[in-house]
Amino acid sequence: MKNLPPYACEYCGIHDPESVVKCVSKGCNKWFCNNKGTSCKGSHIILHLVKSKHKEITLHPDNPIGLEKLECYVCGGKNIFLLGFVTLEESQVALVCRMPCLTANNTELNWDPNDFTSIIQEKELADWLVKPSSENKQRRARQITYEQISTLEEMRKNNPDVKFESLNQNGKKKKLKEVLLKYEDGYEYLDVFLPLIKEEAEHDKKIKESQVKKNLEKYDILTFFSIDSKRN
Repeated sequence: MKNLPPYACEYCGIHDPESVVKCVSKGCNKWFCNNKGTSCKGSHIILHLVKSKHKEITLHPDNPIGLEKLECYVCGGKNIFLLGFVTLEESQVALVCRMPCLTANNTELNWDPNDFTSIIQEKELADWLVKPSSENKQRRARQITYEQISTLEEMRKNNPDVKFESLNQNGKKKKLKEVLLKYEDGYEYLDVFLPLIKEEAEHDKKIKESQVKKNLEKYDILTFFSIDSKRN
């Protein structure tokens, strides 16, 4: 895990250009791989996007696809959870968002909406777009658990620059005491309930913050590439 390039995965350290993407939402600019590791429910990039509520990524410049930006051919939208591809004539495919552009029929290109395939498949990016690393590379990489990822992303809500190493120092929350049926005195009662009240208040605050909707930017950039660049 020493002397890694700047595009190494924030979680496991894998740095194969074909296997990593950069999160560019809200100035994140962190790199993650498309591997699930040994104990995760989704690939590292998908887990990051879900837990941080980010939606935009770019491929590594050396990715063989030859396409860096991922955005809708029609409207330029970059929400990775809405993007997919449809097949066109002359062995070409176009990236398009599922809503509203897939069925809007506002272009001269005739595609079949039923031919739409999401970029995200089985909680990871399509393997022809971002290649999974070999099992050997994954075994040699840092082994990080789903719980560690959750803790790390929770810490980054307050400090975006927190690194994995900080988990050993601050990653584990203080264990809350169990509620008792009887208490020796008021001090013991406060010692049990004050941390619980604080924890509940922080949870309610995060729930309210997650419900805030912000205006989305619109882009005019088009995305269009040849299906011949897809991996076999």
